[in-house]
Amino acid sequence: MERIAPKKVASVSMDDEQKEKDRMPILNDEIQGHEKKYKLKKVLGEGGYGIVFLSQDGERLVAVKTEKYSKSMLHVEVGVLKAANAAKAKHFCELMDYGSIKPDYVYMVMTLLHEDLHKLRHEMPDKRFTLSTSLRVSVQTLKVG
Repeated sequence: MERIAPKKVASVSMDDEQKEKDRMPILNDEIQGHEKKYKLKKVLGEGGYGIVFLSQDGERLVAVKTEKYSKSMLHVEVGVLKAANAAKAKHFCELMDYGSIKPDYVYMVMTLLHEDLHKLRHEMPDKRFTLSTSLRVSVQTLKVG
């Protein structure tokens, strides 16, 4: 009796399908916001779920944070920034725009801050802030008005 080998069938896993759906923006892409367009000029940072880009809003430089649509928790950050902006918390960036490019990614546009705390901490001699610095940063972050 002759044995017939099973045919190989190309299988596409859910992860492969999701990767195709999660097309992230790249340098020089332009994101159409609610009222403005944001050209992505430089990558400021990357992580497992997204990318932060440098962009420009007229004369002002801004940060555009993008995350994969399927894995995004950006709506939580948008909520925090809305609340902080409404409370006039001065140690938070200003939320300028946000939205989604379905089914690929979500984005938020915010004022560009200077060095982030992670980078500043790694520039310290022991790669950590002193207790005094940590407490002062915490108090400043929580201050309203």
